[in-house]
Amino acid sequence: MDIKAFKMDGLGNDFVIIDNRQKITNLSKEQIIKICDREFIGCDQLILITKNDSSDASLEFYNSDGGTSGACGNGTRCVADLLSKENNKSLVTLTTQSGDLKSEILGEKLVSTEIGKGRIEWNEIPLSEELDTNNLNIKITDLNNNNHTGGTAVNVGNPHIIFFVDNNENFEIKKIGPEIENHPLFPEKCNVTLATVVDEELIKVKVWERGAGLTKACGTAACATAFAAMRNGLSGNKVDIQFSTGKLSIFIDENNSIHMKGPVSDIKEINIKNLMGIFDKFKSGFKKSASAFSSGLKNIVIKKEIDDKTLDKIEDYLIQSDVGIAAALEIREIVSQTKIDPNKHTVDEINIILKNYIVGLMKPLENFEFFKKKQKLNVILISGVNGVGKTTTIGKISKIFKGNGNKVMLAASDTFRAAAIEQLENWSKKVDVSITKSSQGSDPASVAYKAIEEALNNQFDQVLIDTAGRLQNKKNLMEEYKKIANVTKKIDSEAPHDVILVLDATSGQNVINQVEEFNKIIPITGLIMTKLDGTAKGGILLAVAKKYKLPIIALGLGEKEDDLQIFEAEKFAEAFTQIN
Repeated sequence: MDIKAFKMDGLGNDFVIIDNRQKITNLSKEQIIKICDREFIGCDQLILITKNDSSDASLEFYNSDGGTSGACGNGTRCVADLLSKENNKSLVTLTTQSGDLKSEILGEKLVSTEIGKGRIEWNEIPLSEELDTNNLNIKITDLNNNNHTGGTAVNVGNPHIIFFVDNNENFEIKKIGPEIENHPLFPEKCNVTLATVVDEELIKVKVWERGAGLTKACGTAACATAFAAMRNGLSGNKVDIQFSTGKLSIFIDENNSIHMKGPVSDIKEINIKNLMGIFDKFKSGFKKSASAFSSGLKNIVIKKEIDDKTLDKIEDYLIQSDVGIAAALEIREIVSQTKIDPNKHTVDEINIILKNYIVGLMKPLENFEFFKKKQKLNVILISGVNGVGKTTTIGKISKIFKGNGNKVMLAASDTFRAAAIEQLENWSKKVDVSITKSSQGSDPASVAYKAIEEALNNQFDQVLIDTAGRLQNKKNLMEEYKKIANVTKKIDSEAPHDVILVLDATSGQNVINQVEEFNKIIPITGLIMTKLDGTAKGGILLAVAKKYKLPIIALGLGEKEDDLQIFEAEKFAEAFTQIN
């Protein structure tokens, strides 16, 4: 089932928003952290929209460390804008841990939210002991090693401490932030703000958010700063809070309720199935291949003690499983040197050794950067022999790219086969991306050049170039392949930025030859292995990793468009050894 999700931005704070009003998902802490991780999807906070009969919806806020947050002003404004468009209304009420927050849509991409009252009692912050919350006498040090004491504590949805200093540029927020966030005075941790009052109507701030770190903007911190400034006579009831990314306008009414006004971004829908698939689908997709390996190992290791004869059998079995001689010898040596616990199943102990070996070998080969949006146009050359699933893989990559906010162009440079052009065109329609193509037999390099040129002129983020199957005995195709790479450099001297080789796991040791040959023509920057959902010997990936140490981008675990899984060494190792 697809999970409805959106990506939005409020003054530099970005959010992944999941509509959970139909109770379609129950996220673990691990999954929340993974979604927030900027090497995967990336956001300052994850927001869950849940059903509420007395308001438009309830909101749950999660920080990037998996912990919860009582409120988020910028996130609330983003969700208010989202639901106002859904329900065609300008007033939206959202229920949070801090109470009902009322928002008004003031115009296109401009939203005002009533955050509630600032709480200043020591046990409302909360503090670990009773103190004057207007001056906590906490010491901070500037870049010149001068000490400053102070700190005003306010709770506006979250615990905040604000230090008013002459120039916050003279302080290292990355050092002060985590120290104060984890101060024993704050049992629930706190957000830390360094504030410089420019005049009664403008305050410049730097903010360290609990559970998130340095942030471009924080709505509740802006509200807390304005409230603390008014409390200290540093501003009136109207003040702009200046972040590095822009301003939030704060107004405190006669009832001491705080109102925040600021911009929101366009709403981008993202494909949550791709984001979450790695948690649920990896083991099931890899089950046939891994089960065959695991059952074979069980048939060999039948005794508690590991003698030389058993070690020989383990080594032979690993080689037969396409792990490769070098890796098999290393694993044998590790098993022989490891003390096996007699109270545990021997095969389980060996699987743990194997899992640790795989993680140690493959962890450095992870490459989450590949799927991230780049600052300029990224040109990717996709290669591989016929039949490995190259064109299908391009379609699947395109869908992940698009789900991450990329504008994608496909180049049908496999002009050797008419079917290849048609297949890529079908994929472009299926995942809704653009394509540049020509007729069968036309110059592949010219198609690639035209695609890159069009992508540059229309602000695309990614160009994926399909190429004909390069068999060693087809010298003309090899030359065309090199020509495609060379022509990309006429537009960008650094192109192609990625050269991805697609491999078929069912090809066994032939995979090694393919990596060898392709790497001679144009250096490979990453690998994708397909057809691991069948009974293929998944050990071949270990052999390739051991010999070439090339980044592993993703694994193909099925025929569906969402069956390309971003490679993670830990997940692969667990699946391969069937360890939970």
